[in-house]
Formats: sequence, C-alpha cells, structure tokens
Amino acid sequence: MTSMVLLMPSTTLVFRVGSANIRLIGSHTGNPPEYNRQGSKHLLMVIEDPTLRLAYADHPKMLHRLAEFVDRYLLEDKPALVIQATPTNEDFEADVLLPSSVASLQGVGSDQNSWWNCFRTNYQPRPTFRGVAAFDERDAANWAYEFHRDGHLIAGIWRFPSMHKVNAEVVCLPDFYAEIFEDFANKALRLAAPEGNGFPARLTATLLNAPDLHFAKKADFGNMHVVVPPSRTRHLCWRVRQVGDVASWQLAAERMGAELLGIGGVKPGV
Repeated sequence: MTSMVLLMPSTTLVFRVGSANIRLIGSHTGNPPEYNRQGSKHLLMVIEDPTLRLAYADHPKMLHRLAEFVDRYLLEDKPALVIQATPTNEDFEADVLLPSSVASLQGVGSDQNSWWNCFRTNYQPRPTFRGVAAFDERDAANWAYEFHRDGHLIAGIWRFPSMHKVNAEVVCLPDFYAEIFEDFANKALRLAAPEGNGFPARLTATLLNAPDLHFAKKADFGNMHVVVPPSRTRHLCWRVRQVGDVASWQLAAERMGAELLGIGGVKPGV
C-alpha cells in the first residue's frame, strides 16, 4: 500500500529505508528534498565546495569522481591526497576484470622500491559500481586505487605519520610523499596502456583538508626532518594537465611532486 504525503512550508517527514533515517524537508516553493544521510552529505559537500568547484569548473566528471571517492572512503573530515586521471577519449572502454588488469592493480610484478610499497596490496582487488578497487586493508584502508570501466583512474592516501614538534606529536605530510605521483602514473600506464605507449588523458590531484597536516622536510644537517606549519588553504588543487606518451606522464608526475614540495617551501632535488 502506498502513502502520499503533501509537504507544506516547514513540514518535515522522517521515515526509515533499511537502516538509514531519511528526513525530507519540503515546501510548495519547489525546494528539493534534503537527505539526512551521512554519505550523501559528504558527496554534496565536495561538489558544492567553492574551491573545488572553481578548480574543476571545466572538468565536472573529475569533480564528481572525487566526490564519490571521498564519500566511499569517508574522507570528508580527513586530510587526504587524491590523484586522478581520465582519458580524453570519451569512448574509452576497459575490461577491468581481466586477470592482467587485476594483477596490475594489485601490484604484481611492480617495483618495490618506494617507501610505502607503490600501491601494492596483498588483498584481492574488489569489483565496484565503477570498476575495480585495490586497497591495503579491507576494513580500515589507508589508501585505495581504483580503475574504472571508462578508463578513469583515481587513487588516494590518507595515512600520514605523526612527528614530534616542540612538546607535541603532529600529523605531517613528509617531503617523500612527492614520490606518490610517479607511483600513480606508473600504475595508470600499466592498467590503461599495457602495450607501453601511454594514452592521452587529463591528470590532476587534490590535497583535502590541508591545514590538518604540518609539513615535514629534511633538516639541513643529518637525516632528521624539520616540521613546519601547515598550509592555511583548506584544499590545495593541482592544475589539470594534459598527458599522452609515457614521457609526458613521467614529466607531469615529476612536476606534481615538485609542487607538493612547494607546500613546505622545499626546492626539488635538495
């Protein structure tokens, strides 16, 4: 049996769908319903954020995928570095569940020379609505890398170390996180262009909730790190770059790493 409810000004209706509480607020003026669901709140907060809307004004698909990523991994209130690339070919179609694709996503056969294992995981990648996702832990992931059927690639890390500053421990973005862009690009090329020729795409990144992270850079002497104050800008958005052949991907990753170092006033190669 179906019930009909007429929503007048200041009328609020609360009902349950499964385990979720849904709150509808409506009026005769045509205001859209408001959904009191935490996930939808996270997605909308990303899409409606002024900084992110400006950064992705010409790339709504990338903003949408970023919002979905934040929503899926509950990153709205966490500092997170998210990188993504989308093919310029809108007809791109990938069989993401091919054994070779799953193995590449998992990191089988990739180099293990990174400080954090280059997006490698011992867990079997999991199919998703968009494609397939890899992560380091099933129940409490610290990073994720997704390969979508339309060739879109998106990855993020929200695990950051604590370091000592004066009399307190603070969460830091260390300078060696600049390597993550090369790791992302290498895996993207293996997944979307396994023949080794590269592919044309748009590449960018976003550091969400940057003020929650101090920056840690190498000290002038010794092997220690010096902790410097965080950025005052909430979300730091890399520009959207055009990449194509392998060399352009590698150059873009290098420059994005240099921009990350710039957050702490660090010159590349120092």
